[in-house]
Amino acid sequence: MLLDGQAGEIVLIGDAQALATALRRLFADDMLRAHYVQVFREQVLPLYSRDRMIAAYERGYTVLEEDAVRAGKIVPLEN
Repeated sequence: MLLDGQAGEIVLIGDAQALATALRRLFADDMLRAHYVQVFREQVLPLYSRDRMIAAYERGYTVLEEDAVRAGKIVPLEN
């Protein structure tokens, strides 16, 4: 997740001029770059810890399995 203007900058796909402008701003401004890194580490990175990502994948696959069972595409496993 990128927090535009808080932990980085978002530019439109294919907008080379906007990308060049954003990169020049980051290369020229050490304090801005350090601020983006700090905010990213504090606010964004914790959302993607190993344990949170594993839990999210498990939830996703559980939903897919439940949908497949309801649709009759697979038979549920007995415990």
